[in-house]
Amino acid sequence: FGAFLENEPEHGEATVLVNALAPMALARALLPGMLSRAEAEGRRCGLLNVASSLAFTPTPYAAIYAATKAFVLSWTEALAAELARRPIDLLAVCPGPVATHFAKRAGFPGGQLPGAQQPDTVARCALAALGRRTVAFTEPASALAFRPASDLRLLASGGIAAGLDLYRAMRERRAS
Repeated sequence: FGAFLENEPEHGEATVLVNALAPMALARALLPGMLSRAEAEGRRCGLLNVASSLAFTPTPYAAIYAATKAFVLSWTEALAAELARRPIDLLAVCPGPVATHFAKRAGFPGGQLPGAQQPDTVARCALAALGRRTVAFTEPASALAFRPASDLRLLASGGIAAGLDLYRAMRERRAS
């Protein structure tokens, strides 16, 4: 938390590593095995990524955090479109404030963020949404504010995926 130019560069770099690169590396390592087991067993698997309601808006004094959560959101949506024909459910969870040590560690004045939800509430909401949606909000204010934008993003992503799938199929036909 704080002005971009006033924070140490190492803090921003650590935020990018933890929030964006770590989920990507974990997914790269885990997805092949998850998918092959799900396909072999005739079941579905799931990948749940924690984004944030801040992923939907530029956030002064939390610019890098919000940007990395926007990455997680966009990447999860794109991955869901890429893997739509595979036996996997992907979910970007977009909670509002959560009652953890995050606010204190980030240097938020006053300690806990206002309106913070309990972690178990967020987890229950996320698990209930897995397989039903690609983006889940865990509190009503964020859902009201951002669900319309989320739904439009998913429509656009699905259209792009369909167009690229068609293009790939046409190129494969020409090559054969």
